Amino acid sequence: MRSLIVLPILALAACGESGAVQNNSTAEVRPAALAPGQWTLRTEVTAFTQTDRTEGKRPVIASSVGTRATETVCVAADRPPVDIFAGAGNDCRADNPYVRNGRISVQMLCTREGLTGNVMVAADGSFTDDSITFDRDVRTAIVGGGDVAMTVHVTGERTGDCSPDADGAAPAANGT
Repeated sequence: MRSLIVLPILALAACGESGAVQNNSTAEVRPAALAPGQWTLRTEVTAFTQTDRTEGKRPVIASSVGTRATETVCVAADRPPVDIFAGAGNDCRADNPYVRNGRISVQMLCTREGLTGNVMVAADGSFTDDSITFDRDVRTAIVGGGDVAMTVHVTGERTGDCSPDADGAAPAANGT
């Protein structure tokens, strides 16, 4: 019997002074997809190692910790935004990019002009309607040696509207 008296009191305690049930949820609203348009990205190499130390062979991608660059990418509304995660100079394919609900998880197999072999790129991070942050992990498997492993921290924002090139490619410039 006591429990029957306590239940209405507990129900009232869940209400504020107005008697309405309070929602203490501070859940952030996350966008379902990355907004189409022009994105400006700032990149910084945070880790760099030559993984294949073939004698006399220089790294196939010349970079060093602290190297910074700016990239601009036009993201189209009708396709996964692989170009925004790939990095300039990489031609990538992603089978199942996860870019939803504010979360990014993309694994790509890439090629790079002038190199025989593969460049593997993975991106992991988050986005809002007008900002993005992720880490781009790059690993190479190149014929002839000089392989590298590097991590590039990327931050950026949507800076306006754009339209992809006539051939459907989203233009990119100036980046790591």
